[in-house]
Amino acid sequence: MTPWPPLITAAHQPTLMRWRDWFLTLVMWLMMFVMLETEFELLIDHTGEFLGRPDPAADPHWEKFHQRLAPYAVVIGILVTFLTVSAVLTRLRMRRARRRPLPAPLDAVAQAASEGLDALQLQADRELRVAVVFIGEAGEVRVEPAPEP
Repeated sequence: MTPWPPLITAAHQPTLMRWRDWFLTLVMWLMMFVMLETEFELLIDHTGEFLGRPDPAADPHWEKFHQRLAPYAVVIGILVTFLTVSAVLTRLRMRRARRRPLPAPLDAVAQAASEGLDALQLQADRELRVAVVFIGEAGEVRVEPAPEP
């Protein structure tokens, strides 16, 4: 039996697959640089002003740049706010859940009666560390110990 968690690994990767992955990675990096070309131009040209190289090649139009980015900044702010509120609420729920007492265990006799099992057999099944439960079409329940890994 495989150890937990079941990870899918390849002991030998085909050469074609490695070349394909390398090529796709290169294409994605190139696409990112093409999309960010304007931003790199703004950064490189206008940092030259601070380094003593006056007269940048292009006017950056900072106002228009910030106006175009404003809707994205609003969406980012809303998403970060929702994420923060969700995290705080989750922490509060977790803290509240830890303070609650554990529920009382279900009585073996009551559970056996509801499932149509023998109370002694159910108690023995509860002692199993790992078990496999089979439920038939008619609702009959059969419990077997799980095979050891």
